[in-house]
Amino acid sequence: MKSFLPVLVCLMCCFNGYSQNADNIYLRHDHNYGSVYSYAVTEFIIHSDSTYTRKDYDLSSKKEWINYKQYTPEISKGKIHTKGKFQILTAYRNGYKTDFFWTVKIKKRKLIFYIEGKKGTMLRTVTYKRIKTID
Repeated sequence: MKSFLPVLVCLMCCFNGYSQNADNIYLRHDHNYGSVYSYAVTEFIIHSDSTYTRKDYDLSSKKEWINYKQYTPEISKGKIHTKGKFQILTAYRNGYKTDFFWTVKIKKRKLIFYIEGKKGTMLRTVTYKRIKTID
């Protein structure tokens, strides 16, 4: 019984030393039909503190998407708010709220975007798949 407290403290220190990365990364790649770049890769990183980071990579061809991390992305950040069954992603630039927002459902394996349809129904538009990273 005398060694219970030191063992407990040792176990607490061991468990505290191993933390998990709670950031989920969702990815989508597709043609963007732009005038300069023809392919795009977009990452949404959902952080555990109710914020997100969006990274847009513009590529000249579909062949390059596998190595998209070599390119410099356009980065935007924002906050996540819950509204009913959906989450609202609100973009911020230079610390100020912008007019950009998305209605999404954050699932374990997917990030699903919605738009409001007729009679207030929500219609599914784009789906991002969750990826595993080794970084």
